[in-house]
Amino acid sequence: MSIVSDLAVVHPWLGEKAGSERVLLEILDAYPDAPLSLLWHEKRVWTEVLGKRRVLHSPLQNIPLIQKNYRALIPFLGPWAVSRLPVPPVKTVLSNCHGFAKGAILWEGSKHICYCYSPIRWLSDQKGEYRKSLPSWKRQLFDKVSPRVAAWEDRAAAGVDQWIAISQFVARRIKRRFGFESEVITPPVNTSFFTPKKERKRDLGYLLVSRLVPYKRVGTAVEAFSQSQRALTVVGKGDGGALARTFRGKLRLLDSVSDIALRDLYRRAKALIFTSVEDFGLVPLEAMACGTPVIALGKGGALETVVQNETGLFYGQDSPEALREALDNFEDQEWDQQACRERALCFSIEKFLPALAGVIEEA
Repeated sequence: MSIVSDLAVVHPWLGEKAGSERVLLEILDAYPDAPLSLLWHEKRVWTEVLGKRRVLHSPLQNIPLIQKNYRALIPFLGPWAVSRLPVPPVKTVLSNCHGFAKGAILWEGSKHICYCYSPIRWLSDQKGEYRKSLPSWKRQLFDKVSPRVAAWEDRAAAGVDQWIAISQFVARRIKRRFGFESEVITPPVNTSFFTPKKERKRDLGYLLVSRLVPYKRVGTAVEAFSQSQRALTVVGKGDGGALARTFRGKLRLLDSVSDIALRDLYRRAKALIFTSVEDFGLVPLEAMACGTPVIALGKGGALETVVQNETGLFYGQDSPEALREALDNFEDQEWDQQACRERALCFSIEKFLPALAGVIEEA
């Protein structure tokens, strides 16, 4: 079949609206005619957002209750599903990839650009941590499946013509895992929406925004704040009940909030607490765009966005004691709202889209 258009986009799946989905929406707005290939999507959430765009699916779309079960199924069905994912015959395919999308099979003559959030995390940096979280019988299954998926990912990576990493942190991981060099184009923060408020009230206390899963290390913050008696608001889905049972201070748990409500929380917080080791991390930038400084674990992508003693502080190890010390140091300093805002502007949509377009046009 001959090439029929310029660009198609491949994305793993659309369930909740998280960081990679925010980036995808910016890409789709910039390329309104590009067809979109997905392993599956939650129609109730995404049909109106996607509008009249041409959307193609893998067979996973036909599995009942896929959204509730995909984390258990994807290690087994991911390679199979992506090999059956329809991708139109286009000049360039952009895979917006945090897992299996890089393995999409292209037509002859198409070029593959992979905008990579990470190699599959449970096969690389987080393999040991992920394995420890499993019960014993699942560990045995994981030990059988993971080498096969790793071999598949190696083959899929070899089919990528150009790598774009979301951070230097991820570029190093791609180099270690696959041996390929990457251009770095950081994800955009919507600085037109996330803005400071002129007359701001610091009446919220501290804020943490994260999924409530073990590897996000939210428990470190809960323990640190329990011991300090400072107020903490936690926004995120997961086992909030377990956090509440261990907390001995002023804790407010919010399962989910609208973007407008989240912006208000950013504006009212003394600081954002960021406990996880992220590939990049849009949440700290959203907070800084609202003029709010960040207290972050000094690892991963946060090191590329937060500026020590200017837009926030780092604590060196994942422990309640280290975080409490950072909180004490934070409260001894004055923080400039405009400095936080200007740092976030370095990662705006207006900088992201031209950089990405340049790579696509080159291809």
